[in-house]
Amino acid sequence: MRRGPVARTVARDAPRTGGKAAGRRPYGPPPVAAPQARRHAGRMSTPHPGGGGPGHGQWVPPPAHVRKGRRKWPWVLLAAVLLLAGGCAALVVGLSEETDKTVRVRYEVTGSAKGVAIAYTTWQGGALVTQKEGPRDLPWRKELETKDFVKGGLLAVTTGKGGGTVSCSVTVNNRRPWTASASGPGATATCSGF
Repeated sequence: MRRGPVARTVARDAPRTGGKAAGRRPYGPPPVAAPQARRHAGRMSTPHPGGGGPGHGQWVPPPAHVRKGRRKWPWVLLAAVLLLAGGCAALVVGLSEETDKTVRVRYEVTGSAKGVAIAYTTWQGGALVTQKEGPRDLPWRKELETKDFVKGGLLAVTTGKGGGTVSCSVTVNNRRPWTASASGPGATATCSGF
């Protein structure tokens, strides 16, 4: 058998124990060359894609330490809290300004129904209070002025057993009115949300 340059190199690099690695495993212990390698010497990492790795006794250095950037979630949370607090403050200021001024509310009920029941909202001390009138014949009008105005008012008109038609209208400070209509026995027209 003819020996080529590769065979001579292998023979020359082999330990001097008769040309064979007598009793030695094909892979030796992990090399310990640098202080960083000593620190991670007990760890084994995942195998290389090309083969080898801890399953075959080959030591693989751990991945380099990656420095994480600053966390962003505390800043996002802080911004959300500040926006929420600002919105609440604006709402409180807006409501306080609205309750300080005098507001004129005009209720009107028209139609052909007889003996209707009417329920409407008044404002006392910043709270909504429901007043009731009836049975009444139509038309019916009521005008209020209040400094305690809070949104969420109601005007409800219910026809009697005789039926007929009924329409309600609510105007706040001469703005566009809220309107509703109903017809028939026991029908209710409701103007709300003002």
